[in-house]
Amino acid sequence: MSLNYKFPDNFWWGTATSGPQSEGSADVDGRSKSIWDYWYEIAPERFHDGVGPQDTSTFYSNYKEDIKLLKETGHNSFRPSIQWSRLIPNGTGEVNPKAVEFYNNVINELIANDIEPIINLFHFDMPMCMQEIGGWENRDVVDAYVEYTKTCFKLFGDRVKYWITFNEPIVPVEGGYLYNFHYPTVIDGKRAVQVAYHTILANAKAIEAYKSLNLNGQIGIVLNLTPSYPRSTENEADVKAAHIADLFFNRSFLDPAVKGEIPAELIELLKEHDVLPKVEDGDLETYLLDGQLSILDEYIKFAPSNFERVKKLVEEGKLIIGPWYTQTDELIIDGESIARNLFYGIKSASKYGDYLKVGYLPDSFGQSKDMPKILNGFDIKRSIFWRGVSKDVCPNREFIWKGEDDSSLLVYNIKNGYFYGGNLIYTDDVEKVEKTILDGSQTDNILLPVGGDQRFVDFNLKERIKYYNDRTKNDFEYVESSCDKFFDELEKSEGLKEVKGEFVNPSNSKIHRSIYSSRYDHKYLNDKIERRLIYQLEPLMVIAQNLGLDPKVEMIEEIWKKLLMNHAHDSACGCNSDKTNRSIISRLTEADQLSYSACDYIIRKISESIEGKEENDIILFNTLPHRREEVAKVVVTTKLKNFKITDKNGNIIEHEVLDVVKEYAGSIKKDESQYDENLYYYVSKVALKCNLEPLSIEVLKLVEIGEEVYALENKKGNYIEDNFYKVEFIDGKINILDKVNNRKLEDCLYIEESGDDGDTYDYSPPEEKYDFRYNLSFENGNVEVNNRNLHKDIKICGEFIVPENLKERELNKRSTSIPYKLSLSLSNKGVIECHLELDNNADDHRMRIVLKTDVFSTESISDTAFGVIKRDNVPEHINDWRELGWKEEPSPIYPMLHFAGIEDENSSATLLAKGIKEYEILDNSKIALTLFRGVGFLGKPDLIRRPGIASGNEFRYIETPDSQLRGKMKFKFAIYLSNKIDATLVNKLWKNYSITIPSYQIQEINRFTNTLKYFVMHPLKNSVEAIKNVVDCSELKDIVVTSITPVDKNSFTIRFVNYNDKLVDGGKLKTNKGTSYEWVNMNNRAIVSEEKINGHINLGKFKNGEIKTLKINI
Repeated sequence: MSLNYKFPDNFWWGTATSGPQSEGSADVDGRSKSIWDYWYEIAPERFHDGVGPQDTSTFYSNYKEDIKLLKETGHNSFRPSIQWSRLIPNGTGEVNPKAVEFYNNVINELIANDIEPIINLFHFDMPMCMQEIGGWENRDVVDAYVEYTKTCFKLFGDRVKYWITFNEPIVPVEGGYLYNFHYPTVIDGKRAVQVAYHTILANAKAIEAYKSLNLNGQIGIVLNLTPSYPRSTENEADVKAAHIADLFFNRSFLDPAVKGEIPAELIELLKEHDVLPKVEDGDLETYLLDGQLSILDEYIKFAPSNFERVKKLVEEGKLIIGPWYTQTDELIIDGESIARNLFYGIKSASKYGDYLKVGYLPDSFGQSKDMPKILNGFDIKRSIFWRGVSKDVCPNREFIWKGEDDSSLLVYNIKNGYFYGGNLIYTDDVEKVEKTILDGSQTDNILLPVGGDQRFVDFNLKERIKYYNDRTKNDFEYVESSCDKFFDELEKSEGLKEVKGEFVNPSNSKIHRSIYSSRYDHKYLNDKIERRLIYQLEPLMVIAQNLGLDPKVEMIEEIWKKLLMNHAHDSACGCNSDKTNRSIISRLTEADQLSYSACDYIIRKISESIEGKEENDIILFNTLPHRREEVAKVVVTTKLKNFKITDKNGNIIEHEVLDVVKEYAGSIKKDESQYDENLYYYVSKVALKCNLEPLSIEVLKLVEIGEEVYALENKKGNYIEDNFYKVEFIDGKINILDKVNNRKLEDCLYIEESGDDGDTYDYSPPEEKYDFRYNLSFENGNVEVNNRNLHKDIKICGEFIVPENLKERELNKRSTSIPYKLSLSLSNKGVIECHLELDNNADDHRMRIVLKTDVFSTESISDTAFGVIKRDNVPEHINDWRELGWKEEPSPIYPMLHFAGIEDENSSATLLAKGIKEYEILDNSKIALTLFRGVGFLGKPDLIRRPGIASGNEFRYIETPDSQLRGKMKFKFAIYLSNKIDATLVNKLWKNYSITIPSYQIQEINRFTNTLKYFVMHPLKNSVEAIKNVVDCSELKDIVVTSITPVDKNSFTIRFVNYNDKLVDGGKLKTNKGTSYEWVNMNNRAIVSEEKINGHINLGKFKNGEIKTLKINI
């Protein structure tokens, strides 16, 4: 029998040699001695048969003949090594031209013979001149080696596509410093560790240098692995010894090379035996750890033994951390989320020591106008960022950024990016660097951030600073500094320009003014979790706290941190690979489940403990600080089909059953005819008219009855109507009558569908000749009208026919069905609630919902993190941005948080939304909300709206099929018509619309009502009251409440903001439970002395846009 083995195509058949093996010839053509030459001179007896390095092979003289032999023996690859001692005989400095000629000839000859050259850079052959100053024990040798490798890359990298930094780097460690079979024949474990560390460092820095040159090739390292087996797997000491051997012989180099880290267990072993390598001292004065604590928290989670070491570095001011938990997006993340980001970032930093007092957000895609007042609220008066400042607004890098409330930040705008200082490391072109950084510099202080994505630590920074100081063309003095030191100098400057507003201009850098609709799925999920945390869970915990329960602030913190992990600008905006996005979705899903279960837990715990509770009682929770007179939806379980609902005094509460399902409580069986009729029950979805006091608990009575309950006839027709609106569906057109202001919008709602030739960063239309857009109406839909008394709706079901992809669109062909369901509902909330479901079956397109209004305005109004903003519908320079050399189009597409609208002298129209984050005003009268964009690539070059290199990764197309968003999606928005936009009122309407009223029923028939109902739970030992008016903000004037949050077991905070552009009186806040109050900043630091509460608190004056935080002690 014979066996046939098939090797893959292009399999490498080859051999490898070291430089000393193949070249020898210590005294030929200018080569200097290596450690092998010197060792042979002083100890020839250590060499086998006395044969020294000069007598190895004749390859140096006969390489052409040898390469022909390689070809004849079937080689398609060959891995020789360059000798450092030949190429740069003095270790640093002048390059040996004879060596360059030789290595060029060898490489060219290999290629001519179709043999792939794989070049190794170090094969045990340290130049003796480098060994004389310590070899790998000396940090200077690391830097010299990196310069040597850069020389090789520049000389030969045009032809060599495969590089090896080190061959078996553990061998010089073992042989030279432990086992006495390599020069310098030292036996010293501590020195061996230092040699290993510097070799690891040299490998990393050489790879960094190679990548910085953007050569078309690959680089790696050759490791020899030594399997380590215990003598006996049953002996714990043997198993431990084998593990330690594996750490030393294998993972010591493997983990840094592959994972980028030295094993924590190995570090602990080295620390235990006092042989840790010298790392921190003298390398760098300070290191800024990206301004965000989440990465440090994650690191300590997996390496807890390093906590004290990190803490020491922070306390010494060497490692700079914070202030953020994650580097947040500023434009589509709720303001309270941004505040929590800083709060938990600063709190996490306090475990280690101090934190950076700079609002460091170097890469956010635009800057919110509210950042000065947010950062000032945390005692931060300095800011660094990159993107968004228009040259027209401020050409300077340094300026004062003012908030509407006179908050102020000293800003340094790193116009060239957070990575530009890296040019000190990578380029010797001092003149070009200085010319670039002088542009826009008003003062004598210029910040050069040496940052980057996945960047190595630049241990040669001091050397490069000296290089630039020696060669400056503008009499610069380059100094290693820190953000604090830089701002200390910048604060001495005079005459800095003051600037207000948001920064979303692409004149200097890309802003991606349509990224707000990328990957809608996780934007919707994030918005849902934010609403639940801010407006349900935290207020529920304040209610619990006022009932004497533990508000679980640690649990809330952990849920927030899980959510904040997804708020970094690229994560929140959706410009990432599918694999990364799945991780984001996974974290969001976990945060969703945790917050949902936490709400379930506290609602059930309180409800089951209410004094005098009875079976079937319905417990309602108003988690908002104002009275809610509206129709709530609750789900109830009853044994009988019919029931009535009353208040505690027996007064009937108006309600109507929207849907009812009969369920079975017994064991499931294949044959349902065997079910016991007595075990059935009913689950009813009920619309309930309620009147709930602020931040309160309301108990209603459900009474089951045997007779039929009279139900109002469901009036059929083509319209629904409440006190505010009449909505018609006539001849396939949706008409809206605003009854309060007597105005009618006819045929006012449609879907705009268009092609999207962009990427996850930006919408981009197809070429103009292929840019077919379709206005999709609902005229062919099937209609159902439910004209109940409390909750009325029109349901339209149908399908839209669209192009399947860009190829079909080029042909103006439509073959793909997108089924839809649209529901328009009224329940006297002051808005028309809209719920749209789509099943997307097409690629590379955008769908927007468009409201045609009777309003004409040249600007829009939208909410921001802590306020509102007006924006031009047609941005400046929309027609000449290319001629001006801007990075992308200054698009009329804008971000929104919860609402966007337009108004003129007589009327207004506003769209409220849950999770939709992007809008555009069309023709100065139509409001378009982007439902979603489906695209298939992370980044693409040369888009119509964004010319030039691809964003994300300019060197490779990265497909992202998940971002096509195929499948079912839900979109929730509401229409509000009025005579003007009162932003404070709109915010209240949005909360009433988007924040559901939590409810719970006392019953045991149905144990599947929510996540926790199936599991047993004891009530509290002491019953609690159905508490009323924990906080009553009904009498506030022109003030928005943004959060109600527990601080600890005995206090909570309420945050307010003035949405108006004028000074206002905040009015009175009432509270039944507080004993004292104090005004605090956003980090809960007291700024006004504590005072007693006598039933109410006068909030005092609020400046335009001002944020205030009130702490109430109970």
